[in-house]
Amino acid sequence: MAIKNIKERLEGSYRLVRIRKIKTIFFVIQIIIAMVLGLIVAFFMGMRPDPLYFPMDSFVFILLIFAMIMSVEAIYFKALEIKFTRNKSRKFLVARNSIRRSSVIIGASAMLIIFLLAPYTQDYLADSHGPNDIVDIGILDSTRVTFDSQDRFGLTRADRITITLSGPCNISLVKDGIGIWEPTQLDTTFQWSGMNDRDSSFGEVALFVENQNPYTVTLDYEVNSQVSPFISLYFPAMGLAFIIVQFAAIAIMYPIREKYASSSIYSKKYVAKTGAGEYTISSKEITKKEEEEQVLLDSTLDLEMPPPPPPKPKAQAKKAVPPPPPEEVEMARAKGKVDDDLIEEEDIKCANCGELNSAHSAICFSCGQELLTAGAKRIDPEAYLRKGMNFVSAGKYDDAMTCFDEVLKHDRAHEKTLVQKGLVLHKLGKWGSAVQYVNTALKLNPQNIEALLLKADILDSRDRQDKSMEVYSQILSIDPDNALAKSKMEQVSEEVVLEDIEDVLEQFMCIPGVGLARATTLYDVGYTSIALLKTASEEQLAAIKGISKGLAKKIKKGLEVQ
Repeated sequence: MAIKNIKERLEGSYRLVRIRKIKTIFFVIQIIIAMVLGLIVAFFMGMRPDPLYFPMDSFVFILLIFAMIMSVEAIYFKALEIKFTRNKSRKFLVARNSIRRSSVIIGASAMLIIFLLAPYTQDYLADSHGPNDIVDIGILDSTRVTFDSQDRFGLTRADRITITLSGPCNISLVKDGIGIWEPTQLDTTFQWSGMNDRDSSFGEVALFVENQNPYTVTLDYEVNSQVSPFISLYFPAMGLAFIIVQFAAIAIMYPIREKYASSSIYSKKYVAKTGAGEYTISSKEITKKEEEEQVLLDSTLDLEMPPPPPPKPKAQAKKAVPPPPPEEVEMARAKGKVDDDLIEEEDIKCANCGELNSAHSAICFSCGQELLTAGAKRIDPEAYLRKGMNFVSAGKYDDAMTCFDEVLKHDRAHEKTLVQKGLVLHKLGKWGSAVQYVNTALKLNPQNIEALLLKADILDSRDRQDKSMEVYSQILSIDPDNALAKSKMEQVSEEVVLEDIEDVLEQFMCIPGVGLARATTLYDVGYTSIALLKTASEEQLAAIKGISKGLAKKIKKGLEVQ
């Protein structure tokens, strides 16, 4: 097989690898820049180790700005991934996961906005930094009480101070050794709210009170705090911006998801393609049903099948002209008509209650009395089989199942009916049950080509190429000239080989300095796996066309970490 065919398949994968690498590098660089810039802003906002003060509000705001930039870039990179992804299921999966991620971000942003703007949150934060105390000041004595202008993380800051005295005293406010307020007249009640931007920076505020009265004075003070404007204004604004961006992302990804929904095995709207056409799997409880059918399919495949019989020798005689197929009556239900007139059968009257029942009923549907009387008639299996096959052609699978069940009720070993019921179950997405009916037909006749082809088709639709190749091989052992089996086996074999080589080349491309061209060169010269490549020396790698000594050393170093 020419390696260029695999290179053509890998072009999309190579681009995806490059897109993901670029995205990772971009995000890592921006995270580092955001952290560094956040620390710089925090430093200019007064960050210090002792006493500890870290302005978390401004630091987090810088991180949110970069997170917003990265979220916009993520949308762009997801669009690139979808553009260069070859697999339609993968396109759907990327779009679906992007929508889910955007929905989560929208929900989290909305909850954050509600939480930050809730009055209870504002009050709780303000009360968390609201020092207050009652102090007795002796005769001709003075006192000094201190508090911080902000909390240790910059979430709240002192906004108003209420002072109540039991007698007139001299008072003053000092911040970092500099007086910031002193009343112009003696009084017993003061309320001060004149802290400007300079005074509101983190630092120690001292309240000095001097008692010149001939009696003890009681000082009662309370500091009222205000929530940082980052929390009350900037953070909610950023949350709203996140919501707008993510809604834009959903608007971009939703049409893509819907476009590939019917082509993706990850979608509830998946339309699976079979040799007989297409069928839609019901979206109701799809995940649970798929899991059950997958378990049933796996357990069915584990059962040992009878070995294929030796191939029949080719007859040298002239081929007999097959008789023309019997003319079949159109059984599909026409609009406004019923099917009862397609097979003429007399109803059976119940001897117990007198109600009429269909000719092939075993018990009375009204009273439950057994109807196995001499007057009961057996159905015509071939007529019901033809009727069911016509229903299959018309897409009426439930009616077809009813016809096939009636045949199997009277003849459990009806080989063709078993195969047809397996086909209907396959169309309904019940792969495990379908294989069970096919296997039953094969136990009756291991040379049933129709049953073997149906089984192989079911396995192909479930990505079980390893098992389907065994079935195609079994078909060719019975009929070496079967064109469909030959074509399918070549197709599956080529696909398996392509996927194996593609996996190896993608592993090679993860090595620093190795792109698609060098990966295919390494594969061409005989390094068909990472294990084999690890055994090569630097000299052997440097001898390969297109690989220098420096690159060979880089490749060996990259292989050490894998």
